[in-house]
Amino acid sequence: MSASSSFQQDPNQIKVLKSAKTKSGLPQAPSALEQSREESSAQGTSGQSPSAQTHLEQEVADEGKKEETRVPSAQTPSAVDAFGNSSTGKCRRRKSEIFHSFGDIGKTWSGGRGRGSCATQLQRIAEDFCGDIDPRHQRRHGVGRGRRSVGARNRTRIKVATNPELIALDQKYRQLKERYDFLQEQFTISRRLQKAALQLRDELVSKFQREFEELRAKVQMEFIFEQAQNKIMAEELVRQTRLLEHSELAQKADEELLRRLQSQCDELRVWRAEAKLELVEFEDHSQHAGGVSSAS
Repeated sequence: MSASSSFQQDPNQIKVLKSAKTKSGLPQAPSALEQSREESSAQGTSGQSPSAQTHLEQEVADEGKKEETRVPSAQTPSAVDAFGNSSTGKCRRRKSEIFHSFGDIGKTWSGGRGRGSCATQLQRIAEDFCGDIDPRHQRRHGVGRGRRSVGARNRTRIKVATNPELIALDQKYRQLKERYDFLQEQFTISRRLQKAALQLRDELVSKFQREFEELRAKVQMEFIFEQAQNKIMAEELVRQTRLLEHSELAQKADEELLRRLQSQCDELRVWRAEAKLELVEFEDHSQHAGGVSSAS
């Protein structure tokens, strides 16, 4: 019976494969000796001899010792994952144990991949289980340069999803993001209101300034007009004042002339009265002289 048929019939080997998928923080995979013992018990039930079981167990133990002596020298600082767990110790030994424990079971678990040899298929299976690359192929696959398989990324996501601290941080981040979005929306609304208020203020200021300029121009024109009128009236007043002064002077001169004429008229009246008396006296004297002559 082939190894694939024995694996499909025995549920213990399925448990071993499932436990090999776990990492630090999850249940650890059984050692190579336990896997070989389980395989030997399964093979014993399927009809294999104890000598073959002992030989397989010895090969697993030798390979485990070789990997233990090989892995510490190849360990690099970049082999520590994001959670502080080393991927060069237990995980690498676990991959080596998986390589040498399950033989050509990878043909069944390779998903029908026909490319590459059986070792390449087992390498892919180990990558699916352990999430990292076999230490024997570090240089070829570029371990230490940031390469991670799909299994490692999936386990990292599982750790992130099951870590209570990360869950609390994620909830806090979501709350902070909601609060930030709310504050951003309020800030946007306040900015719009402020912009509208500033625009309204500018419009009112420009309107009042325009009205003030119009009123100022109107008042200034009225002031200039009144100032011109006042100037004209002042000139007219000066002219009238001068005319009045001249008329007063003329009136005084006329009054003085009238007094003189009146005094002259009075003198002429006096002279007339005197002349009239002299004329009467002369007539009397002439009449008296004519009477004397006639008498003689």
